[in-house]
This record gives sequence, C-alpha cells and structure tokens, in this order.
Amino acid sequence: MNPHQKPLPVLLAIVGGISMLGLLFWTLGQPRHLFAAVITVNTTADEYEIDGDCSLREATAAANFDIAIDACTPGADQDEILFSVSEPAVITLTMGQLTIRNDLLTITGPGSDRLTITSELGDE
Repeated sequence: MNPHQKPLPVLLAIVGGISMLGLLFWTLGQPRHLFAAVITVNTTADEYEIDGDCSLREATAAANFDIAIDACTPGADQDEILFSVSEPAVITLTMGQLTIRNDLLTITGPGSDRLTITSELGDE
C-alpha cells in the first residue's frame, strides 16, 4: 500500500461523520411542531353523556384531558374545536360554565350570525 493513499473506509467514515453532524445541526435548527387535534362538535345539546355525538362541553373536556369523550376526537398538545351543526344554531349552556384548561385551544365557529353560544344562567 502506498503511504500517501488513504484507505477508502477511513475516507467514507469521515464523509459519513461530517454528513451526520450536518444533519444534527440542521435538525436542531428546525422549529418544533406541536401535534394538533381537530375536535368537531356535532350537536347543539349541552351534555356530558355517552350517546354517540360530540357536544361543546364534551369537546372541551376531550381537549383538556387529551382523551376521547363520547364521539369526540381525543385532544392533543394543541387542539382546535370546529362545529358541524345545522345553521343558524344556538348552543345554550345549561350545565354551567365551560372549563378550558388547555392554553393551546382554538375554538373556531362559523360566525356569530350562524352560531350563538349562550348560557341559561345568564353568565355568558
């Protein structure tokens, strides 16, 4: 073997190591993406029971605890609640205020002219 020639395995190891180091730094520089769940409300009833639908109260609980409740999709790190109800619709909260514990929860409605959320207790 010529003393001036580098063996091929050493060269491949150096190139591979530099590539892996570059990939590591590139990965660390990427923004962190949060997992998101879309939870769809499909009833105007204010309920918390197993009956095959997803109420707004059940959807907020699914988002709070990251579990499936009734027909609601389980929440994740970042959640969005959407509505699939006949419009115009009114959801009257008959069981008190909703509790929202997840800071990364977005509730996206179809607009105030198509969906109204009110309280029977007067504490909207």
